[in-house]
Amino acid sequence: MNGIFDIMNIAKNIFLGIILLSVAAMIVLLFAGCSDGKYKIEYDNKLAFLFPKNSAKAGEKVTLIFKNKYIAADAGYTFFLNDEIIDYTYSDRGIKMEFIMPEEDVKISYMISTAMSPDVPTGPDYTEAADVLLIDYYEETYTEEGKEHYELVLWTTEDPLVLKLTEYIGTGGEETSKDSFVSCYAFDDFLHVIEVNEMRHWNNLEESESIDGMKIVVKFRIDEEEFRVSSEKMPEDGMSVFAEIKRLLSELMA
Repeated sequence: MNGIFDIMNIAKNIFLGIILLSVAAMIVLLFAGCSDGKYKIEYDNKLAFLFPKNSAKAGEKVTLIFKNKYIAADAGYTFFLNDEIIDYTYSDRGIKMEFIMPEEDVKISYMISTAMSPDVPTGPDYTEAADVLLIDYYEETYTEEGKEHYELVLWTTEDPLVLKLTEYIGTGGEETSKDSFVSCYAFDDFLHVIEVNEMRHWNNLEESESIDGMKIVVKFRIDEEEFRVSSEKMPEDGMSVFAEIKRLLSELMA
């Protein structure tokens, strides 16, 4: 009998050993996956790139395409990988650039320069004047501590190819702000949202049910006319439209 128990104990120990080895192997694989040499890729304007990568391994070749719709006629572009200039070529989908991912996080930024007055689109979405409001997302919330607000405003600048995006954060009776600069063609995405959802006509709707503890106001400029819509008058899917505008602006600011 003792021999049988000895065999059973040996088998049990072998089984436990296999389990412990399996767990150890899983832990090793887990940590290996967390430190696989991938580094973050950030962008000044992520929307301007076609299928932008968020990360890459050190030594990996990264290919990026700057979309055609963000390329202005008679404008020069300089692209940067952190502080280093990236060479590029033109393709049928836009400006193509390649680089080898270094052993650090990187940021892709770009600068637009004009040697002469460019052929800038004229019409509802562009203007030659500076500091003209193109779209303004304003969100006001009410808490026990008081009123807070968050605002994103897209303005024109003296450069017809560049827009300024300002973020305002108001809390505790104080307001902070920061600016970012983007291509004038970034406004095309907002025009699409405005037109598809017929936002110019929202004020003709009946009053909506109020949102508990929140109010949203969006202003935008179309055909040299400024419109103002709010969560007080909106269609049933109005909140999702507001959320899309906020998302687009936030991605430009990121």
